[in-house]
Amino acid sequence: MNYRQFRNEYADLITVEETMQRTNYGRQMVMRLAREAGALVKVGRTVRIKSRVFFEHLDEYLVKGE
Repeated sequence: MNYRQFRNEYADLITVEETMQRTNYGRQMVMRLAREAGALVKVGRTVRIKSRVFFEHLDEYLVKGE
């Protein structure tokens, strides 16, 4: 797999793997939360996640869980 030489941690669209690394969640949990948030974007055959939308939804999800 080709990796980017320069990573932008503030990117709008991030990969599922990047989201998994940032949240320490598995693929299924990340995909479920992204789908609930409406943050999934298909780019060709790949899936990207709108980071701002995802993490805002994650904050709400964590607050509701307490």
